[in-house]
Amino acid sequence: MSEQEKQNNSQNGTKRKKLATKIFTRVALGSVILALLNMVAGIGLYTASLLDVYRREGYSLASNIADTLGKELKLAPFINEVMDVYHSLSPEERENPESEAYLNHFSSVKRTNDYAKAMSIITKSDRSYEGGEIYLAVYDPKTESVLYIADPQQSDRIVHSTGAWESVSKKELREFVYFDEDERPNYTEYVPGYGWIYTTGFPIPRISNEYQAYVLTEVHLNSPIKRAKAFFLQFLGITLVLAAILAYRISQKLNKAVVKPIREISQAAIDYVEDKKDGVEDERHFTVLQIHTGDEIEDLVDVMSNMEVELNEYETNLTRVTAEKQRIHTELSLANRIQADMLPNIFPAFPDRKDFDIYASMSPAKEVGGDFYDYFLIDDTHLVLVMADVSGKGIPAALFMMASKSMIQNQVVNGRSPADVLENVNEQICQNNREDMFVTIWLGILDLTNGRLIASNAGHEYPMISEAGQPFRIFKDPHGFVIGGMEGVRFRNYEIRMEPGTKLFLYTDGAPEATDENDRMFGTERMLQVLRGTDGMNVQQILEYMEASVRAFSGSAAQFDDLTMLCIEYFGAGGVNGTDSGNRAGGVNGTDSGNRAGGGNGTDSRNGTGGRNGTGGESGTDSRNGIGGESGTGEEQKA
Repeated sequence: MSEQEKQNNSQNGTKRKKLATKIFTRVALGSVILALLNMVAGIGLYTASLLDVYRREGYSLASNIADTLGKELKLAPFINEVMDVYHSLSPEERENPESEAYLNHFSSVKRTNDYAKAMSIITKSDRSYEGGEIYLAVYDPKTESVLYIADPQQSDRIVHSTGAWESVSKKELREFVYFDEDERPNYTEYVPGYGWIYTTGFPIPRISNEYQAYVLTEVHLNSPIKRAKAFFLQFLGITLVLAAILAYRISQKLNKAVVKPIREISQAAIDYVEDKKDGVEDERHFTVLQIHTGDEIEDLVDVMSNMEVELNEYETNLTRVTAEKQRIHTELSLANRIQADMLPNIFPAFPDRKDFDIYASMSPAKEVGGDFYDYFLIDDTHLVLVMADVSGKGIPAALFMMASKSMIQNQVVNGRSPADVLENVNEQICQNNREDMFVTIWLGILDLTNGRLIASNAGHEYPMISEAGQPFRIFKDPHGFVIGGMEGVRFRNYEIRMEPGTKLFLYTDGAPEATDENDRMFGTERMLQVLRGTDGMNVQQILEYMEASVRAFSGSAAQFDDLTMLCIEYFGAGGVNGTDSGNRAGGVNGTDSGNRAGGGNGTDSRNGTGGRNGTGGESGTDSRNGIGGESGTGEEQKA
């Protein structure tokens, strides 16, 4: 492991929390949250239970007092007398309910026997009601107030004189005035300076439709709430301590069952990587772990153990396969060099020859290819040109190519014409061609003394020709069947007359069928356009320009097929620097004013030694067996 990696791991380690710490923190946090939820739920249940006790006790006490009041005094006239005084006052007079002037309006009521009895009954009950107070009051919806009728004096509490009133909320009015007989009216409110007060009561039988009298009980909840808070704080403290203990115990269990096995797996992984970097083989890391948790962690160890075994086997196989691929690659590279050496590849090819210039190249789509070209001199005056394309690619095509090339050479040196050579080669290949492979061949023999090219085409691409001073054009020659396709196939010779300055371009389908990223083909028309832009270039420059154009067109697209090309330029028998300025002896610009020696407009009128009927002419005596021609049946193309 590099120092940078160790530093990065160290930095990452400082940022990460340990799993045990995370487990403890989460368990403790969960326990605290659970305790808080329990506390909140407990407070809610305690409060509801407490209020229910107060409601039942207060309602029961108020009910008993109301029953006693109804028996001991004439309650209805007494209450009506108070309410009549209250309603007789104007709003201005009622504005200050605690003032002496206002309270004096009710002094007559206080002197009645009913008032004294009511105060006595309520006072006795009030003394026995711990933590609360009892009083007689009336809810008046008209003025939205509660009017106090009898409120006994007690210590540390507010005493409301008879006739005193307070505003009440609509909610409280709805609770106590418009109540259901089956319900027990109650109301809880917060009074500044006194805290929370819980009020309940028993209604006096309806005295008037305008108001409702009640025997009310009030409980101040401050003390119970304080006691509840103290209890639940103690409960919370005990819960937190228990939560911490529980979290610690759970974290210890999880540390043993989860954290420790994970650490062992992690260390095994680190050791595995380090051993692989150090080249240690057959070292077991995961299979030796003694982890038996009986859960997913043990399943993980089993998976890692199997992975380690399979990776070791894979690396062993990969090493073997890589070595085999390297051996094959080395052999293919050697085969590529051998194939390249099988083809003429030293240029200039014939540095001492001034009558022609030739250049060829081959770029296989794979390490070795099935295309091939060839050129060689049979003698000092005859040059053989070959361009061929074997079906398929790779090693099979390369082997088939070398066999075909050797057969062609053996046949040509025996003095046969191109058509005869192709027929004999086809017969030899068809005799033992179990793989049904075939090859297309263009074969030509150029007479360097007069530029007469005899050729035959076995299913190959059309050549392209540029007569002296003229642009390239496609030469659509007669096509025969491919070599190796079937036995007994006959081929035809044809003739091309190459005047000095004529160029012949041969190629395989790797050039016109080259494709770009959008699967568009380069095509013969684009090839022709490229060739027509090579004016002034020599044969090597033409091929390099063509290959560069194909590469630029293809872009990033993979090479589809072998790219093989050959170009020859014929200068004439006198050569580029000959005395007749690149024309044949006695040729177009000689003393004969453009006529061949003995030919054209000479004495022999094209029947002389160099004429069309001479020994080298189209009616020669060799009739398909000599180098000279095809009994006059071939096509003559003059540059």
